[in-house]
Parts: sequence; structure tokens; C-alpha cells
Amino acid sequence: MTITEQEIRALAETAKVGLTDGEVTAMTAYFNDAVPFCGAMARAAREGRLDLDGVPPYAPAVEEPPAPGEDRAVPSPLRDELLAAAPEARDGFFVVPRILEEE
Repeated sequence: MTITEQEIRALAETAKVGLTDGEVTAMTAYFNDAVPFCGAMARAAREGRLDLDGVPPYAPAVEEPPAPGEDRAVPSPLRDELLAAAPEARDGFFVVPRILEEE
């Protein structure tokens, strides 16, 4: 499998990442080196050609996510300061321009 510069450019555009021509060339070379290596390693592991003795199986760093805390509103000393710095505020909220039209 070969990755082309056009594919790298399309991926960068989709991800909204700006790449220079040099970065596109470097990333194309990197992926074209990495993809076959990963495939070869996966095949070797499947076929038992890798010595994996003593290598522990993958285990996530956190066994179980922490229990969520209680949701509760707390007063913020910055609230009034932030609202005062806003271009427009009303009734404790920021006022922003409408961006969606009502139907």
C-alpha cells in the first residue's frame, strides 16, 4: 500500500491542518515507511515469528474510570468580573449576535 501526496493533502484539508509542501513530502515518506513496517510486525506476530516471552499483555493505565462527582453549582468570584468585561451582558448572561435564523 502506497500513500500519495494527494492523499496526505486531502487528509490535511479534512482535518483543517495547514501543511507546507515540505511537510507533505516528509509525511508521505514517513507513512510509506511506517505502514509496511506495522503490517510486517502484525504478520510476524500472527505467525508466531516474534519472541514475545516476558512481554506483558496490553493493560490500560486506568482499570476503571473514576466515579463522577456530584453535580452542584458553586459561586464563582470571577463571574461578575467576567460579565463586566463582556461587550454586552444582560441578566447575568453574555449577549451574543444571533447566528441562526428562525423558521
